[in-house]
Amino acid sequence: MTTRYIAVAITKGGTGKTTTVCNLGHGLARRGRRVLLVDCDTQAHVSTYWNITPKRGHTLAEVLTGTRPATRCIVSVRPDLDMLASDRASLAGAKLAMAQDPTGQRAYWLRDRLAEIGGYDDILLDTAPSWDVLSMAALLACDDVLIPISTEYLTLASAADYVKAIDDVKQHNARLRVRWILPTFLDGRSRRSGDVLAVLRKTFGALVVDPVRVNTDLSTAASYHQSIFEYAPTSRGAEDYGALVERVTQ
Repeated sequence: MTTRYIAVAITKGGTGKTTTVCNLGHGLARRGRRVLLVDCDTQAHVSTYWNITPKRGHTLAEVLTGTRPATRCIVSVRPDLDMLASDRASLAGAKLAMAQDPTGQRAYWLRDRLAEIGGYDDILLDTAPSWDVLSMAALLACDDVLIPISTEYLTLASAADYVKAIDDVKQHNARLRVRWILPTFLDGRSRRSGDVLAVLRKTFGALVVDPVRVNTDLSTAASYHQSIFEYAPTSRGAEDYGALVERVTQ
């Protein structure tokens, strides 16, 4: 089995990264793919989304620092959907250890630990909205990048800068490529939202996938610790993330 590593990433908050990781992950699992979610943000939002409090000493932090193998830290979320959970304190400590690593290999810790895990079709990494050591490590571990971009003007500059930065990272990971750009929070009533979508399509062309529209069911589903496919399977949110699952599996 060849595992595909996907970073869901951009250096801007509020674009729907965690919502995308959780719903795309469950959508892929519902298609029969074996999926692992990796919570690479000290805010631990993926863990919060699924209402998972990891057992002490069994988090991504211990995997990163090599004190416990990943196979002992993986927890089940749904059928065919697992995760490496995090908590704020332990992951912050692991990031500090990475920053102080005298060998110069800290950026590859995550890649090397994930390479030890077998049996998954897709590994999705939720990253922090910053260029911290763990976000860089996630990009060095991955093949593909999915960039969620909220349809507002301030995000356009962040998106363009991030795509350019990915080119720099390719010097250290030749496999890495921006594979999908996902417009999020599209408001059909707003001309400005539509204008931003048009700019994204003009700028990034075929990389831009069908948008995720504004849908309160998505945030409500998270509050119930469910994917949109569980909470509101006939909603616009389920339709939009279903379309993303189709695109990613092509």
